[in-house]
Amino acid sequence: MPPPPAYAPATPAHPVSPPGAAPAPADLQKSPVPHPRRWWGLAVVALVQLFVLLDATSLRMALPAIMSDLHASASGLSWVFSAYELAFGGLLLLGGQLADLIGRKRMLIVGLVGFAVAGAVGGAAPSFDVLVVARALQGAFAALLSPAALALVAVNFPDGKARGRAFGSYAAIAAGGSVVGLLTGGWLLENMTWRMCLYVDVPLAVIAVIGAAALLQDRPLRTSRRPDPLGLLLGSGGIVALVYGFQETGSRGWTDLLVLALFAIGLALLTAFVFWQFNTAAPLLAPYIPRDLSRTGSLVTLFLTGAGTFTLFLVLNAYLQNFRGYSPSGSAMYMLPSVAAIVIGATQVSARLVHRVPARNLIVPGLLLAGVGLGLLTFLKDDSPYVAVALPGMLLAGFGLGTALMPLYSIATGGIAAQDSGGGAALTNTAGQVGGVLGSALFGSVLATAVASRLEAIKGLPPSLAEVARSGHALNPRALPAPLAEAMRQATLAGYTDALWWSAGITLLAGLVGALLVRSTPR
Repeated sequence: MPPPPAYAPATPAHPVSPPGAAPAPADLQKSPVPHPRRWWGLAVVALVQLFVLLDATSLRMALPAIMSDLHASASGLSWVFSAYELAFGGLLLLGGQLADLIGRKRMLIVGLVGFAVAGAVGGAAPSFDVLVVARALQGAFAALLSPAALALVAVNFPDGKARGRAFGSYAAIAAGGSVVGLLTGGWLLENMTWRMCLYVDVPLAVIAVIGAAALLQDRPLRTSRRPDPLGLLLGSGGIVALVYGFQETGSRGWTDLLVLALFAIGLALLTAFVFWQFNTAAPLLAPYIPRDLSRTGSLVTLFLTGAGTFTLFLVLNAYLQNFRGYSPSGSAMYMLPSVAAIVIGATQVSARLVHRVPARNLIVPGLLLAGVGLGLLTFLKDDSPYVAVALPGMLLAGFGLGTALMPLYSIATGGIAAQDSGGGAALTNTAGQVGGVLGSALFGSVLATAVASRLEAIKGLPPSLAEVARSGHALNPRALPAPLAEAMRQATLAGYTDALWWSAGITLLAGLVGALLVRSTPR
């Protein structure tokens, strides 16, 4: 998300509403005078966003090394990410409200320090249990800093071309930062140790804290808002129940009683949360925020986009390593063209056009292109030429994703008063986070079902092999006899194909929702 020049939310004024955003109270309509060096502040927020993504994606590549070093079980290994996701999703609303009550800059710095300390603890973890606790703490502190970071972008770039460039940069890092994480994580694993994936958080956080303290100009907000403990309990509880339910689908399936109970509890709590927000005198979210149709449409579209595009880099990374034989860092290098496509779509197309054309004229074509790109990747075979299938598929998907995300983030956070910006940013982050967890769950369950069904169709294979695959446990083809290994390879590739078709369909559904609900006009 960066160019050059420090932040200054200046006054608690309300920015001019971007396309489709509901206006805030009339006394907040005037845009603050931009701070002359706010672009340097954007660079700081970009670094924060990037290093959080680096931590998550690099650690995902380190799971085999963690399993060997800390003697973790295969079934328990998922808690490295489950603990993070539960803490992050469950505390996002709290992080947004604290940013509104205490200040965005303060919460950003607190979150950075806590995230780095937790990373150091995780890097030095003598046991797997300590690592899981450290990851949960990282998720908690990430939930404090993420809404503050997004709110700073929204408040300091309220309108005009500058907002387009700022959100283009933010969207580019949000979508493409994970590939950079795969690249750095692969290099660290190949040349050092998995612990460096966590230790590296410390110097990056020190740089970000120094930059935030020196460049972010965030004056305390004058607000009469009061905490909303019941709203926090209902909203956070609902998010945690849904996230945990999605996580459990991998081992239990979508029809398991516990999974269905978690979904029912999550939906009931979120329904109660919405009812409470419209009927309490001191809601967690300012009343005008959830009432805007275009904002709601952008949040639903972000949720579906997160679910639909989550598999893009997962499948590409697994395919390039397992079927083309590339190293972790080598596979990430081959995915860099998708990052370039994301950056072009977000910063050179949407950022330049968002103030000239209706936002949905960027969102819908962008998601259509992303869906087509994901569909093209379904034609991957174990001997497919890189330039014939993988490259054009990732370029289309990346360009479309970058083009769509920039206006989606801008609309979701636009037209919100500065003193309410933390809550709006938390809502936006929650939509993407829960969508990503859903995408992860869909990928795991679709892949497991596809692999198991194809193994069951092969005569002579032991039934236990398909049962293990259906339960969500990974099977290493290298540990199997040659005929079984080849059957596993082909079944896994078919599973990737099924998962990509699901992803393409959900991404196209996101485009349909954007077309129907995002009612925006050019500024």
